[in-house]
Amino acid sequence: MRYNSAAQVYAQNSVCQGKSYLRCRVRRRFRSARCATACAFVWVLAILIYTVSLHFQPMPLLKRPLPFHHPDWIFELKYDGFRALAVIEHGRAQLLSRNGHPFASFSELGKQIAAGLPNTRAVIDGEICSLDRRGRPQFRNLMFRRGNPPCFFAFDLLTCEGKDLRTERLLDRKQELRRLLARTPDSLLKYTEYIDGCGTALFQRVCELDLEGIVRNLHPTSQTESKVRGSRF
Repeated sequence: MRYNSAAQVYAQNSVCQGKSYLRCRVRRRFRSARCATACAFVWVLAILIYTVSLHFQPMPLLKRPLPFHHPDWIFELKYDGFRALAVIEHGRAQLLSRNGHPFASFSELGKQIAAGLPNTRAVIDGEICSLDRRGRPQFRNLMFRRGNPPCFFAFDLLTCEGKDLRTERLLDRKQELRRLLARTPDSLLKYTEYIDGCGTALFQRVCELDLEGIVRNLHPTSQTESKVRGSRF
């Protein structure tokens, strides 16, 4: 068979199955544009992850022998899991370890977090946990990938929509975090509640339930100034 143009050759020998040469070129350009957009998002997320790993280092907790009551402190549960930062960038999310390395084994959790906050740019400090049927964290289930799907307990909002919040008061950051997570009530991304002043009572209850422990934070102080997420008991 003799061909009169390159368009005829393309139509006969391509996967277009006889469709016009022009339509094929338009579709190829459309697919290329979508790939370019996806690549741009990946590069933006990669740059954000690199920046976060350099400037946002979760500090280890300091151990204390005894709890106490004090109005200047807030107390919350210590979850038995992996400390992590959730880096969220417009429909994509990545979980980073305290050393700045991505948690590849929790990629599905990252997708769930991104789906719950699709139009958000934020860095959230929290803990990856696996809960049993009674709602208690089980570290072994998390380690061996068994039981319920892992979830992310968020306890601090470090940045939101490009604004660094670390110089803000801790309680203000927590209130903003609560408002942010109110959009996803049934998500695997969960807000960590706290109580004011009553560390001893909370610790006694934690011991009764055989949980990991409690964490204290001095609420008038920003995380940048204190450089630690409080102390654990």
